[in-house]
Amino acid sequence: LTVNPSLELPDWGPAGTGQWADYVDDWIINNQGNCYLEDGSWEIVASDGVATLKMWEGAAIWQQIGNVTPNTDYEISMFIGRGFDTSAVQVELWAGGDPSALPTSFGIIGDTVGATLIGGASLTPTIDVGQSELMGLSLNTGADFGSEDALWIRIESTGEAAWVDNVMVTIP
Repeated sequence: LTVNPSLELPDWGPAGTGQWADYVDDWIINNQGNCYLEDGSWEIVASDGVATLKMWEGAAIWQQIGNVTPNTDYEISMFIGRGFDTSAVQVELWAGGDPSALPTSFGIIGDTVGATLIGGASLTPTIDVGQSELMGLSLNTGADFGSEDALWIRIESTGEAAWVDNVMVTIP
């Protein structure tokens, strides 16, 4: 359900040239300077392509993933790279709001589109610093929103220097 799940856009060609950017196509970042899209030649190698997203503590990315299906479990998985002992991410589902108010590149989900948090959970990598692992969880939409309401995913780094890649959202 995610657009640009592996964070490969913008397309830089082959990895290893030291390129980076402070934006990611199809994702909104909460504040400029909080995240850096890296081309795989930096600290954590991309698990599925060239790019991986380095997120400092407090950094968040988000996007609309469709409309709400009430009382439905969504399976969310991603590779999380561990930059420090404290690396972790909070994964959240948000509902409602106004998709036409979407900012072009930076913004806070509640302030810009007016969505409401409906569920979330933490993922903390257990692998060695400098490595990444595939992690996942299930979040339920609940019954407070209907099919006319937008559904959003938001990922926030709650520890120092977490890398994120290949964000997948499915309905089992």
